[in-house]
Amino acid sequence: MDAQTPAAEAFREGRLSDCQEILGRSKGHSESDAVLSAEVLSLLGRTEEAESAATRLLQKRVIAAQLEARCTSVLADCHWYRGERDAALELYQLAVHRSDATKDVSIACRANTQLLERRCDRTGFDSSLPLASVVRRAVTRSGDPHDHSLVHLAFGRLEGKVGRVTVAQRHFALARGLLTSDPNAYLSSSIDLDESVVLWLTGDIGSAIDLAERGAVVASRIGWSRGCVAAGANLACLYVCSGRLKEAHDQIRQASQESFSSPSFKLALADTRVRALLASGDYASAEFILEANQPEPEGQPWYELTFRQTQIELLRRMRRWPDALTKLNTCIESAREARLHTLLSGFQLAQAEILIESESNPDLTNLPLTARHDGWPLGLVGGFHAVLGKALSATLEKGRGRSHTARAVRIFAGAGDLMAAKHIRESAEAGGESVGPDVDTGTRLDHLDSAVALLELSGHPHILGLEASAMLQDAGCA
Repeated sequence: MDAQTPAAEAFREGRLSDCQEILGRSKGHSESDAVLSAEVLSLLGRTEEAESAATRLLQKRVIAAQLEARCTSVLADCHWYRGERDAALELYQLAVHRSDATKDVSIACRANTQLLERRCDRTGFDSSLPLASVVRRAVTRSGDPHDHSLVHLAFGRLEGKVGRVTVAQRHFALARGLLTSDPNAYLSSSIDLDESVVLWLTGDIGSAIDLAERGAVVASRIGWSRGCVAAGANLACLYVCSGRLKEAHDQIRQASQESFSSPSFKLALADTRVRALLASGDYASAEFILEANQPEPEGQPWYELTFRQTQIELLRRMRRWPDALTKLNTCIESAREARLHTLLSGFQLAQAEILIESESNPDLTNLPLTARHDGWPLGLVGGFHAVLGKALSATLEKGRGRSHTARAVRIFAGAGDLMAAKHIRESAEAGGESVGPDVDTGTRLDHLDSAVALLELSGHPHILGLEASAMLQDAGCA
């Protein structure tokens, strides 16, 4: 690809719509321009056109090796987002084989990065995987800052999915810094949208919304349809957490109208719609949407399991405990197999909560509440205290139970997840429990619980101050 052409320059800057418009005005496409057009069409969400263009090019008797590898990557993406994971993985592997043969370090770096992400989407990520080492070696041979930014972005996504949010944020910071002297709007939007998910996990919903909104504006401006769908789904979830339900439904509607579509993204939008209905208490509509949108057989585990997590929460709220527990057993094994540790911990907490609520097993020693949770995302820490509060209340340690429930409310409210805080408070009050300890009646165990909580929350300064203040009040020192 000639870096001096107007189309190539627009693509280099991430201006996807502009690039396609320039190519459309060109008379007599070169093969390089035709491949670039296929790549841009894919990013614009015009998947069928992209697939047709890439297929036509590959059917030619003679095509440059670099262009052949890039076309193969386009076809792999088309199959992947259509939900045909086996066929896609074969094509990603073929793209790597063809890119290695070109001796073009940039094409090889990008092809190997794609293959790493797709394999890990299916089998789970471990930074020690051999393919991860291949990607690191490939990018060290490239002098292109965009290649380096793309690799950090990919590792940030992968680390975030397995719950290593601090490592993920370091990758996102490096990815963004590499674009300072060589901007690319597409990569910048990608970084913002992916980091917004990690900020959500760390319990900074306000900053997550800011990043997601910024990423959404850029995705819309450059015509990145897949980014617009991701932004809509992210923002809808974040708006639900913060109680902005009308805006959440608006985002879902806008995302549903985008040209890009895939089974996984449709499932994500359905999941988000159900979350909004759960927040408003419309369980009948939520159940209808869940039944109408079932995961595809070859769907991505992350999307399927987050969908199941929402379904289990609905069943719990409807007090259909046997159905919820049956699904939980399957989900726990699937999350463990896919190495999705954050989701696995979430399912284990849900299992404990349902066992307590159904009075199937109120004995704390037999509940999955003893696992270490240092390094957990803040939402899981809040959920842990909410469930532990219920467990303690069920075993007649009501004072300690109220303290943990109050701590869960503070954690979620401090994180900006107002709907979770509201639901925990209302559930406790519906069960005849107040939220918070009785002043001047705290036991040594209450104070020990509070001290341990301060250590758990040391990595979350915006929550730590609230918890320290509450601890002093509970001890009668404020």
